[in-house]
Amino acid sequence: MHKKEALHILRLINDVYTMNLTKEKASTWIDILSEKGDYEPTLRKTKNYIANNGYKPKVADILAYKPKEFNYTKVPEKETKEYLMKNDPDYQLGMNQARERWARMREELGFDTDR
Repeated sequence: MHKKEALHILRLINDVYTMNLTKEKASTWIDILSEKGDYEPTLRKTKNYIANNGYKPKVADILAYKPKEFNYTKVPEKETKEYLMKNDPDYQLGMNQARERWARMREELGFDTDR
């Protein structure tokens, strides 16, 4: 959210409640809202809070967080298990040895997973 949007929300709250805002308090509210908040959901949450509460809000009462960004990085095909199983003899050997070790461990421990 931009600082102007945060200021708009803070003015809305101040118009309804007697917030007794100092310059420092207003600056803190604006900083928190602009850094962490998403404007439209925070505005809706603020209006809902005003409609349903007679007490002054805290930042946490109205703040709607920005959605987390999902950074999807595609794994190159040559690094996938399927590609390595088809094309890399060393990888195939390692996987087969790991499967054999796992089968021996299951047998030693008495696990019957074939059911």
